[in-house]
Amino acid sequence: MAGFSKKKYFQLAKGFYGRAKNCLRITIPRVEKSLQKAYIGRKQRPRILRRNWIQTINTSARDLNITYSQLVCGLNRSNI
Repeated sequence: MAGFSKKKYFQLAKGFYGRAKNCLRITIPRVEKSLQKAYIGRKQRPRILRRNWIQTINTSARDLNITYSQLVCGLNRSNI
């Protein structure tokens, strides 16, 4: 138990389906699992955004007939 009150667990369980939203015995593990997944998701979001950003740049670079690595190398050489 993360030390929340009963009221806090039910507030955090708002939007859950079935007994997970109104039965404390089921709500507690579901809420704690959702908090774990939310923590992991906050760490993964910047990785995913960076990956998508690189894919977008790579696509644009290939339109100019160069690869992403060649583009980045050229930018580094010109101190950009």
